[in-house]
Amino acid sequence: MKNLIRLIYTSQATVPFDVAAVESLLVKARRNNYDSGITGLLSFSHGHFLQVLEGPETEVLPLYARILQDRRHRDCVIISIQLARLRLFPNWSMGHVRPNPRVGSLYNEMLDYRRVNDDVAAARRLLDELFEIVME
Repeated sequence: MKNLIRLIYTSQATVPFDVAAVESLLVKARRNNYDSGITGLLSFSHGHFLQVLEGPETEVLPLYARILQDRRHRDCVIISIQLARLRLFPNWSMGHVRPNPRVGSLYNEMLDYRRVNDDVAAARRLLDELFEIVME
């Protein structure tokens, strides 16, 4: 059985992203992720991305390596990477959290990665709140 992992990272956009640009990114990600057995979610707010990738380690890690090479963003920081027994987003090749008032406070917490980095409980709280927003 393949190791299932969950990788959560944040990055800062280097180019403007409007609604159409984010939608275009999602269309491509959904197609590629479906083919690779990757699920997760993407959020963009205040010029920053937060993405959760979950799937086989042999697919997620090479995808993250490609993401690091993408010049549309910089300052990639892994918030959490861990083995997972179950997927949080089994039916989403890439879910999307649209900006809303609650996301603003999440990004403030997320971007202070000195507090969240290597703090599994803080990363889990952040992920739980994003999951709740997506399910609304």
